[in-house]
Amino acid sequence: GEHTAVSISGASANRTGPGGEAPLRFALEPNRPNPFENDTRIGFELPRRSQVRIEIFDLLGRRVAVLASATYEPGRYSVTWDRRGPHGTRVPAGVYTCRFVAGQHRANQRMLVFP
Repeated sequence: GEHTAVSISGASANRTGPGGEAPLRFALEPNRPNPFENDTRIGFELPRRSQVRIEIFDLLGRRVAVLASATYEPGRYSVTWDRRGPHGTRVPAGVYTCRFVAGQHRANQRMLVFP
């Protein structure tokens, strides 16, 4: 079946790809598109059941969004960030960091938002 987990910010994570074998490694995929104006998709892979947290930070290190905070089964997933910050307003153009934590695995990637 399809697994959907609702995050704190209201975004959802959708299982992607065929429902066959689980990935062999933890992975954070580059967000697409990047740079982006309205929204971007962030993919991730889990080889085993894991507690996942995906957060967005500005250049000052302030958290502006939590896209995922739930336990996921092994598989490939994606979340979408609609550029909304903690109060539901669009964040300004600039560079942001996506932090992915799954169990002991951690990864970061830069994302560019333009006007």
